[in-house]
Order: sequence, then C-alpha cells, then structure tokens
Amino acid sequence: ILIWPLLISLAEPVAYLGVILPRLERLTGSSAIAAGIVVALWSAEHAFLPVLVTDGGVDLLFAATRVASVLPFMATWTALYYAFGRRVVPGMIGQGIFNGGTALGIAFGLVA
Repeated sequence: ILIWPLLISLAEPVAYLGVILPRLERLTGSSAIAAGIVVALWSAEHAFLPVLVTDGGVDLLFAATRVASVLPFMATWTALYYAFGRRVVPGMIGQGIFNGGTALGIAFGLVA
C-alpha cells in the first residue's frame, strides 16, 4: 500500500524541483515564471490519477477537481524548495506525508 506513494514521493520532487525547475529558470531567466510553470505541470500530472470514466468518456470534471485540489500542495512544496535553500528534501517529506496519508485512507476505506 505504501510502496508506490513512497516511490512517487522520492521521484516527483527530484524531477520537478531538482531537474525541471532549475532548467526552466535558466531558460526563462525568472524563478517566478519557472516556479509557476512547474507548479502548473506538476498539478496537471495529477489530473488523470486515477482516470475516471463517465458515460464512455474521461470524467473531465473529476480531472479538473484533482488538479485544483493538489495545486496548493505543489505550490507549497515549490515554496519550501526555495525557503530551504533549494533543497528537494522538504518537498519529498511533504509529498510523502500527503501520499502516505492518501494511501492509508484508501486502505482503511476512508477515501473512496
């Protein structure tokens, strides 16, 4: 139950904060623009996790709700990256708590 969320908690912050964000900063010349792009992409990635189908098509309302619900967390972890001197570990810890709590909630039937 916790292996997949743990792996995601390790991989996503490294990819988005440790690799993509610094490259976007160099490309755009702006930390704010780069951070905004990373937060948008990182949140959008969660639109189809899980994919729900309604009436034979993808449930886009659910996908939009997923993006909106994770966006504040992605913004917080990106802010922590800057606040802690460009360290990825605070984002990993935050995401680990978030993912682990979600996994346990699903395992115990608290989250549908």
